[in-house]
Amino acid sequence: MSIAVLLVASACISITPVAQETSPPTAPPPTFIAAVPTQLPATPSPGPTTAPSAPASPSPGHSATPAPTRTPAPTKPAATVDPTDPACSDDAFNLEGFSWNETYRWFYDSDTTPANLDPAATLAVIQTAFDNVTDEHNDCGRPDTIHAKALYMSDTKRTPCTDQADGVNTVAFGAIPSDLASDVIAYTCPYSGGPDSAIAFEADIVINAEIPWALSNDLCFLQVLLEPTITHEAGHVFGLDHVNERQHGELTMSTTINGTCDDSASTLGLGDMLGLEELYGPNC
Repeated sequence: MSIAVLLVASACISITPVAQETSPPTAPPPTFIAAVPTQLPATPSPGPTTAPSAPASPSPGHSATPAPTRTPAPTKPAATVDPTDPACSDDAFNLEGFSWNETYRWFYDSDTTPANLDPAATLAVIQTAFDNVTDEHNDCGRPDTIHAKALYMSDTKRTPCTDQADGVNTVAFGAIPSDLASDVIAYTCPYSGGPDSAIAFEADIVINAEIPWALSNDLCFLQVLLEPTITHEAGHVFGLDHVNERQHGELTMSTTINGTCDDSASTLGLGDMLGLEELYGPNC
């Protein structure tokens, strides 16, 4: 698997519907362009290092049920925002070099959910993470001004991050390829194709099935929270690239999580939002 991130100028887009899984797109075969991992802290806290590898065993005919659309949490009034908060004052962002001109319609393989997690609850957390990006969920007092859209469709048995795109945006737990670092906890595979390579065609997410995951702070003990991790990966889906960890470690798009049971990446920082607004802002 080659790893190449293209940094080129972004383009304004409009939102249009796309075909569902049963109706593959007719554009030319896309080209795999990037694998963008999220890593554990360099010195993780002591604790379990693996989750049970056996997949969940749902009853026959099991189908994941989409969670209700989340009402975005109100942002803080400007008067209450701490101007020294590093996440709200750091305006750094990088772009992958692509954007979406349609609603990102995604599918989840519930059969890959680790045995210690409930598939429906896991799906709800993933959906919330996408909402964090498309709603510009933040604690900086900034309103949602972008028109990026994400919509959960249904369960799927497609394999994510294959060498050639299959036209289905798949999120699933799985193994991390050997050519990525051993501390990668999730990665995103964007593809582009057709007459304009700056327009995304597909984006898959693979979540490391061997990581001890938690779905909420209340249930977290020396584990990695799923919501901030997928919020970071959803940033990649919508065209945000990494920013330097040492200089911009409080932004959602920094390369390393801040620690086990840390959910700070679930809320976007200033730079994360500025990048999204450049791609999907009101003037696009």
